Amino acid sequence: MGMAAAALFFSMACSASESEAPSAPAPAAPAVASQAQAYQPASPAQPAAAAPAAAAAAAENPAIAAIAKTSPVTKQFVAGSGVSRPDSKYGTLVWATKRMGEGALGFSPFLGAVSDHYGVKEPLFWHRYGPVPERPGVSDELSIANGWELSSDGATLTVDIRPDVDFHHGWGKVTAEDVAWSFNDSLREGNLNPRSGFWGAYIGKVSVVDSDTVQFHAPEGKTISPRWSVELSNTWRGTQSIHSKKAFDELGEEGSRDEFTGTGPFKTLEWTTDEGFVGEALPTHYRETANVERFKVVVIPETAALVAAFMTGEIHTSVIPNAHIKEAVKVADGSMLRLGEPRAGFFFFGGNFWQKTHAGETIFPREGLKADDDHPWIGDPDDPARMESARKVRLAMAMSIDAQLLSDEVEAGLNPPSLTYTGMDKGHRLFKPEYDIPYDPQMGKALLKEAGYPTFDVKFWINPTDPIYESALAATEMIRAGLGLNVELETTGYSARRPSLIGRTISVPFLHARSIGDDTEPKGRLLSAEKGGANRGMEIPNEILDQTWYAGLASSSVAETEAANIILQDFLSKWTLQAPLTARVSYAAVSPEVIQWRPYMDTFGSQSSPESVILKR
Repeated sequence: MGMAAAALFFSMACSASESEAPSAPAPAAPAVASQAQAYQPASPAQPAAAAPAAAAAAAENPAIAAIAKTSPVTKQFVAGSGVSRPDSKYGTLVWATKRMGEGALGFSPFLGAVSDHYGVKEPLFWHRYGPVPERPGVSDELSIANGWELSSDGATLTVDIRPDVDFHHGWGKVTAEDVAWSFNDSLREGNLNPRSGFWGAYIGKVSVVDSDTVQFHAPEGKTISPRWSVELSNTWRGTQSIHSKKAFDELGEEGSRDEFTGTGPFKTLEWTTDEGFVGEALPTHYRETANVERFKVVVIPETAALVAAFMTGEIHTSVIPNAHIKEAVKVADGSMLRLGEPRAGFFFFGGNFWQKTHAGETIFPREGLKADDDHPWIGDPDDPARMESARKVRLAMAMSIDAQLLSDEVEAGLNPPSLTYTGMDKGHRLFKPEYDIPYDPQMGKALLKEAGYPTFDVKFWINPTDPIYESALAATEMIRAGLGLNVELETTGYSARRPSLIGRTISVPFLHARSIGDDTEPKGRLLSAEKGGANRGMEIPNEILDQTWYAGLASSSVAETEAANIILQDFLSKWTLQAPLTARVSYAAVSPEVIQWRPYMDTFGSQSSPESVILKR
């Protein structure tokens, strides 16, 4: 395991009294006069109160409410009309990130181009601005799409394209042909696009109606998902971006990949996956003209270096792990800002591929289904005894993790425990007591003996850039210490491990998450053989998918979707297919040099809306 994990685990057990009283927040930077509400400092004695919009969102999802209650955010940045602006653009804004993300380098839809949060590659739809976690709805004034209509049967979505959107670097105006090509190119057989598997589940093709109108067509027998306005928009973890068909025709696939045909407020000057991005603000922009002259994103994978860069003023903002952000903000005399929607973090028990067929084809058994003595957590759906023994092994590992301790100590009280895949945690009206796995390593040991595996070797894959990496590291030490297992860590980056997810060859427990979302969202796609790169290393049986994911897609009411999600959570809890850790709630450390910033809501808690930032002169 190494000394780091052991030190972290034992320091958690010994230093609770030292961390009970969080440091008082640093004074807020001066606010800019505005008709809109700029950020305001919270009282040092208590966390900032939730904004009314956030309270409304919380009412729909108590899991979000619990997070809002315990989040000591020291500044609130709120959108609105009449935001004050400097007389002219000023300065270079510098952000830091641990990785650029999937599709960051690429302007070819087929090869992986997706929208970003850096103001370069934009989606078709843009939501109005509001305080996180509000998602106010798509705006025809802010979107490339300036009108849309869903057919009464849900089979087609007709979208009008605004005529005044420019591609960067002189590639002309965005047309309906560019929009249709961008989506269709992402759906081509063999594509590397990391997001087309999501919206491709309900969009089969896009056709051109005329020069400024396109139609989205659902595959035969399906309808356009009611989630389209989220999943095709800026508020969803990067989605399809719009690129120039002309650039593709003239430069070819490889050439157009590196031709930065974005549509956002910043045009690209430099962009490399390992080093970062440099952009220049456009003189004007149809949606929002940037307030800074230039924008840089630097890649700093190591947490210690990231924290040091913020404390010394080398960067203006970055998402910093919760274990370090309070001290970093205190030293820099900065502030904290909550970003985006929370995600539920787990160890997923990779290799449990139980789905037999998909789209009329037999897919069982997957390569990752290694139901043998070296992988005692993997069950075989054709062997009831093996299914039961593997269930006990998974439950034992889950019971050896004290998620509340991880929340209180490693995550500094900023991330609550994650109990359910569906967001039906404590406080939710649909929560059931059986969803809560008790912390009981002694009972876990007994379960391992009953299963016939009192000890074994187990490897955990933990992405080192994951926001709750420290909690996952401590959790593996809890498993080692509590159950006496021989635990090995694999700290491979996500992009290197992703092929094992796409190919369904993964057979180890691993750290990942899912967006909590809301009760109107059908859940289960990530636990199926649906196309697309994102999945959670397992596939649940066809009969359960029919009652959950597919039933939710076909539902005509929130009640029907909720019923499908309850069935899913009942199944996941019965078989303990995830070991709860903590939520991933992203917080940005903000430099006192930033006097105004209005990020928008997104499902991954990303830094966003750099064009809205105003720096001190």
